[in-house]
Amino acid sequence: MSHVSNRKDKVMAKRRILKKEIDYTFGDFFIDLLICQHFIPDVDNSKVESIMSQISAANKEFICRAHHSPKKNKKEVKQYYRKLYQDLDNVIDQISEDIDALNTSPDKN
Repeated sequence: MSHVSNRKDKVMAKRRILKKEIDYTFGDFFIDLLICQHFIPDVDNSKVESIMSQISAANKEFICRAHHSPKKNKKEVKQYYRKLYQDLDNVIDQISEDIDALNTSPDKN
């Protein structure tokens, strides 16, 4: 579930809005990680830093992809942005799972 995927009926509104939504989504994840790092005891800081670098790289990649779209015809543009949204949703789901794994503590028996 992502912040950006709620616009299934519109493939592309404006690139400016799409780039802001991408930036806000990954910014929210970054804030979640900072909260985990500072307020959850015994969290693995190396995993947090790894996920932070993953978020930073994904943010840069998707902003760049949103900026460089094909300008051939409408059909190619729609396919391009559908693929972008699909890839974005997959990355967002993966990062969410990684953050959730940080929040779950192993069983102490």
